[in-house]
Amino acid sequence: MTTGTEPARDHARRIAAAVTDRWVHCYGPSRLEVPMSVVASISLLHAEQPTAYAAPPLLYLLSEVGPGDFRRERWTQWNRATTIWPTLHHHWVPFFEWMEPGSDRNLLTGAQAVAAGCIDAGLSGFLGDPFRRRNVDLLGVVLHRLRREMFTGMPDPIRAGLHRDDEHNVARIQPGCTLTIQGAGTGTRLMHIAARLRRRDIDPAGIRWQAREIDDLAAACLAVNAVLWGLGRDVLIGTAEEPDWLEAAREERAAALCRNH
Repeated sequence: MTTGTEPARDHARRIAAAVTDRWVHCYGPSRLEVPMSVVASISLLHAEQPTAYAAPPLLYLLSEVGPGDFRRERWTQWNRATTIWPTLHHHWVPFFEWMEPGSDRNLLTGAQAVAAGCIDAGLSGFLGDPFRRRNVDLLGVVLHRLRREMFTGMPDPIRAGLHRDDEHNVARIQPGCTLTIQGAGTGTRLMHIAARLRRRDIDPAGIRWQAREIDDLAAACLAVNAVLWGLGRDVLIGTAEEPDWLEAAREERAAALCRNH
């Protein structure tokens, strides 16, 4: 059970441990897009309906119903996200393509176990606290913990502070500026910049954010974080390795908008 005095970073680590333990126990250290999709979808639903997780029926739905109903409810939510965040939704394909009809039942069972673990670890309380939500890269912490099980290197978001280059630049950023970040990962660097901007009474939603991350799963997390951290509607995420990644990202965003209208 979460306490009001538990440090935000410790709470994030506890949620990450719960997700990892439930997933590895049920499925093993692979298919990480599945547990990440559970955390991401709960996070987005909280952004859409901040009081939703006070409702016992929804908690029951997430952790207790049959795998088929669980899949349908999650699928419905990702479809709804298409209309709410049309310029980001195409980055979330890794989070919902595994739920196609006929999905491996073991994936669904593991996903439900992760949902129950999130509830037990107090994810809704974490998301409901603006300080925690905006100052800790929870999705990055969870992904880091999961990837540790596969022995793949990834910087620990908890240990990352404001990037050295950003220390000098953030003081000059004004509303309407364009900020371009290479190797953005799950967005920890953007999170720290946004926090500094708020201290200067600048709304991060007034900045044009351009971020490049070639790891599709990390980029999917970044797109969710853009919502959680209030980065606004002008967020462009590129995943191409080519030098013209910005143009490719603009074309992908335009195509996504066309599909959703």
